[in-house]
Amino acid sequence: MPLLNLSKYKNIFGAPGTGVHKYKFKGTAIVDYFLTIAGAFIITYFTDIPLVITTIGLFLIGIVLHYLFGIQTQVLKFIFS
Repeated sequence: MPLLNLSKYKNIFGAPGTGVHKYKFKGTAIVDYFLTIAGAFIITYFTDIPLVITTIGLFLIGIVLHYLFGIQTQVLKFIFS
């Protein structure tokens, strides 16, 4: 269990596997990938931080947030198995 338990809010963007999260590639929501990469482009455009750094940073933030909210993802299953 994470140090900061936010699991009561885990369905704030909808239940896993429903809505836009039902479209998956290899078990991962496609929309999450596209929005993360789009966010990286926007951050890079306004801050001049290299695109690779912002992309990796956003993916890491996503992993941490999924962990804090108690959402099981393929990455978390891989890390903790």
